[in-house]
Amino acid sequence: NRAIQCDPKISGHWTSRGLTLDKMGDLDGAIADHTRAIKLNPERLVAWLNRGGARKEKGDMDGAIFDFTRALELDPKMVVAWNNRGDARREMRDLDGAIEDYNQALALDPMFVSIWLNRGMARKLKGDLDGAISDFTRALEMDPKLKVALNQRGMARRVRGDLHGAIADYTRAIEFDPEYVVSWFNRGHAMKWNGNLAGALADWEQGLKLGPNHRKARGIRSEIKKIRAHLEKQ
Repeated sequence: NRAIQCDPKISGHWTSRGLTLDKMGDLDGAIADHTRAIKLNPERLVAWLNRGGARKEKGDMDGAIFDFTRALELDPKMVVAWNNRGDARREMRDLDGAIEDYNQALALDPMFVSIWLNRGMARKLKGDLDGAISDFTRALEMDPKLKVALNQRGMARRVRGDLHGAIADYTRAIEFDPEYVVSWFNRGHAMKWNGNLAGALADWEQGLKLGPNHRKARGIRSEIKKIRAHLEKQ
């Protein structure tokens, strides 16, 4: 604030405060500051990138895509802008556009682990399970403990009918992070479809113990009730 008071015409001061506000959770304030920075210096790349990030976090995907596109016009080699625009497009279910953005990012930096993960998720949503599994596997080759990639690959393998492979991936994710609730839930589903009802119950109960308010908790409780009723009839 003091820097802005001393010289409000320096765009960098507004960008810096915008980042601080973003970290504090004040997205409207951050967007306003980045907008002021852009008005002062329309060529300030980081302001476009940061405003896009704040807009994306707020759920304004159209605004985020606009800002990331402007950042890419200023610097077509900015890997993070390609990735971030891909994320926003994926949220909008523009999966072809998202995949193309991730392709561009990977062409610039094939060692950027999270982009392999992100492209894998876009491919999974599109129904390209082989491509998704390939991308998750590539991410895991670079970071074997990446639990999100393990969980996502497990989900793709489950949809393909590879229950043993799915269970193995969920198990590894849980081994790396025993409090990773979603993998307990997902492994429970795979156990159920594989005919191991006792294993399914055990996994779901552990998941509920760790995350009683998880967004999937209500559905899991319903599944537990159904299986227990089924077992009691036997």
